[in-house]
Amino acid sequence: MNLATTTEQTFERTAAQVFAVLVNPITYPCWLVGAKKIRAVSSDWPAQGSYFKHTVGFGPLEISDRTSVRNVDAPRMLDLLVRARPAVEANVSFEVTSQGPSSCTVRMTETPIGVYKLIAPFARPMIRARNDRSMERLQDLV
Repeated sequence: MNLATTTEQTFERTAAQVFAVLVNPITYPCWLVGAKKIRAVSSDWPAQGSYFKHTVGFGPLEISDRTSVRNVDAPRMLDLLVRARPAVEANVSFEVTSQGPSSCTVRMTETPIGVYKLIAPFARPMIRARNDRSMERLQDLV
């Protein structure tokens, strides 16, 4: 069973412009639904293995953990290991594809790992709605 959830959004901005926002963790609370604050960013960000510490949550529920870079190929791809343990651990990849001189498409794919794989099938509609809304907010930001 494929547990990945994919969301795609077209932007009237260049791939480099959109990628600049995706690769800047300080912007995440502005567009990523559930991101509350960025607490620290490693000095080698966005190199493979680098990370940022974040707090995520909804309402009064907050979880502090970190996200790390699995792979990066600017301005085309950012692959992250996202953690909000104990419940959430996922690989999240952003693929940015140019659609012409001033537009691009971003494909966000979230693949649950660990314990999250057990609840993901039931949470899939919420995951899709959250990721769709996040892409809309990202579009508003860029």
